This record gives sequence, structure tokens and C-alpha cells, in this order.
Amino acid sequence: MAIGNLKEFKALIDKYESMTAEDFTAEEERTLTKDSFERSLILKEKTGYGSFDTCTLCEAVEGDCSVCMHSKGAPLSAEPYCEGNNYNLIHEARSLPALLAAYKARAAYMREILTKYF
Repeated sequence: MAIGNLKEFKALIDKYESMTAEDFTAEEERTLTKDSFERSLILKEKTGYGSFDTCTLCEAVEGDCSVCMHSKGAPLSAEPYCEGNNYNLIHEARSLPALLAAYKARAAYMREILTKYF
């Protein structure tokens, strides 16, 4: 099966690993503590997290889920990607340190997937 977003998957790992406090304004940091629409916008803007419309992996395959890392028969179809395995830690983080830790945990898991399948 051809994977149409492997390059973007690797780039997302790099993005998660490289995120630092300097990537956030003071206002964004304050907003992260709230469960709000503005908070979800920050997550979408920084990494594409939380929406098919902003997901860099979805964008790479132009909505053709059959060539996505998550499609049936693809490596991630056998792995719990969007449910659990630290994906939700990003959603649940209510402070900048917690969010950065969640990004790092997500990147480590994604790197494990690369090692396991590629």
C-alpha cells in the first residue's frame, strides 16, 4: 500500500519535538489554561491538531484517506493513533509545560511507529 503522507508524518514528529515555550505568546499561554474555542484555535494553528481541516496529514493526501497513514491496511490502522496513546494528552493539557510534554510524548510514540514499520 502506498502511503501518501509519510513525509508529513515525519515532519509532524519534528514539529512536535521542536516546539518550545518561545513558540507561544504570553496571551496564548494564558488561553491554554481555558477550555475554549480560542484554545482549540491555538492548537490547530501551531500543529494542525484537532481537525481534519487543519491536520497536516489530511492536507497531504487531499482528503484521500485511502493513502493516509491511518487507512485500512496502512501501518497506523493497526495502532491506536487518534484514540489514546498520548493523542488526548494534547487535548487535555491545560498549561504550556503540560502541552509541551504532551507534544514530546506524541513525537516519541510517532517515532516508535516509524521504527516499527519503516
